[in-house]
Amino acid sequence: MNLIFTVVFLLFTGNLFGILTQGQTDRKDVLEVFIDKHQPHQDTVLLRSSIGKDISLDKNEFFREDFYIVERVRLAQAYAITLDRLNPTSDTLFKAAIQTALLIERRDLHIWANLAYGFYLYTYRLPAKAMPYFVRVMQEIDQLPESSIIQAADSYKKMAYFLTTLGDQQGSIQYLKLAQKHAQPESIALGDILNSIGRCYFKLQDYKQADTYYQQALKASQSIGDYLREAKVWGDLAELYQVRQEFGKAEQALQRDISLSEQYNNPQNTMYAQILLAK
Repeated sequence: MNLIFTVVFLLFTGNLFGILTQGQTDRKDVLEVFIDKHQPHQDTVLLRSSIGKDISLDKNEFFREDFYIVERVRLAQAYAITLDRLNPTSDTLFKAAIQTALLIERRDLHIWANLAYGFYLYTYRLPAKAMPYFVRVMQEIDQLPESSIIQAADSYKKMAYFLTTLGDQQGSIQYLKLAQKHAQPESIALGDILNSIGRCYFKLQDYKQADTYYQQALKASQSIGDYLREAKVWGDLAELYQVRQEFGKAEQALQRDISLSEQYNNPQNTMYAQILLAK
């Protein structure tokens, strides 16, 4: 039984923390399992109760402070999802998590919490307010080994998306390639990352590299049946073919984009592809 499976099994059965005192697992593995278990897409009362039950299992208190930081971030995200807007409760919870991580010198969680708050502000179209948090993460993330970064693929990807917004395609590629390195093979995340690298190269007018990564993204999405991502890649390939004046291939790519987008109910992507096709 491998390490991650052991951690997951023990956490869900309530036997994790007696084992931890024997040094048989790793703190980062425990934190990532705990974070993955407590997703913010649920009622805030249920989320608080679920996290509280797991925290109470930690009889030796070794992870209690860490889990309280995770709890505040997850609750902050849950309130934002429930209300679908910026809100003072989420702001307070994010800031409390960041401050606690700083006070108890949990550098990995300090990075994770800052990134979560910055991405929350960025999501609700406040890039100027998000900037200090992303800058702080950039200053800290390179000081830790990659193996210490919590949810490394997702963390590096979020950094890349913010840099893309600022027009820093090279910086974005750097973080996306780190995300690619840590992404699970045959995962939805991997197709998204490869597609994003292709778009960065496209914006840099490096069409050969863009094509290479689009083709990798297409293969990755097809291999796991991620048809919505596949549709988006066909759309990106169509734009690339248009730039190359390969109009027949561009039309075929857009037709595939539209077909998949309609079949899997993505009206926004369908409309965008139809506009490109009309041109």
